Amino acid sequence: MSYEILYKKAFIKVEDKNLPETYYIPMVLMGSNNCYEPVYRNGRTYDIPEKHWNTFSYTKDRVFHNQILFTRDEITELAVRTSTPSEYGDLFHKTRNTQFKQKELFRWFDNGVKTAQSIEWYISKGNVCKFTVSKWNDNGRESLVDEYITTTGRLVELAKQYQSNPDTKTYVQVSFSGRELNLPKKVRKSSIKEKIENPYVIKIGEDYYFNKLTKYGYRYSYYANGAKYFRSRAIAERYMENSLKHRIYVTKHPLLKIIQLQGSY
Repeated sequence: MSYEILYKKAFIKVEDKNLPETYYIPMVLMGSNNCYEPVYRNGRTYDIPEKHWNTFSYTKDRVFHNQILFTRDEITELAVRTSTPSEYGDLFHKTRNTQFKQKELFRWFDNGVKTAQSIEWYISKGNVCKFTVSKWNDNGRESLVDEYITTTGRLVELAKQYQSNPDTKTYVQVSFSGRELNLPKKVRKSSIKEKIENPYVIKIGEDYYFNKLTKYGYRYSYYANGAKYFRSRAIAERYMENSLKHRIYVTKHPLLKIIQLQGSY
């Protein structure tokens, strides 16, 4: 059975003085489960699953055929139509073996709007965007428009001129070149260590700083920047009482003490 896989999304936000409101272009990295493309690596040719970035406007009734600019409400309608199972219960897939659940796919589109960026932002990250119009006839595929896009203004001009063409043999698309976009790496909030001014630490003897408890004891550091920090002496004292009280050999250490460091850690 043939089906489409929606791998990733990168919606484009379109804000222009010539538009009455903010529009969005639902860009999706997608491909058929039955189609492959050859790549040459290490002296050999391999077939890998096809993936291509296109404007996603596919519905069973083709109501958004060749549409490029979508209002927020139209994105919602597109999500509803896309997340409605066919008469066979089929939905788009998120992996080769896993279908999107109906509510999951709806949230996927909604999140695309929330994370949308301007075309200038994508270009500034080193990505390449094209606006194309092609038509199929008896002689094959004829290219009518094939233009690189770098500004919102030009994107709006082309979209207004060519989008929503009802001809079923004509295809209007915005696309990104390549299989993967250049995007800044996401930094998890949990990985960002907040600095504390003049923190308190637990010092063991004259040379060691308490770092953390382990399954069989505790870990220490020779340096202050490897210590466990506390915002106040009271918090440090509570930690010693509540967390270290079962480690008798630690709490009864004759040189165990709380000190305050100077500076940001």
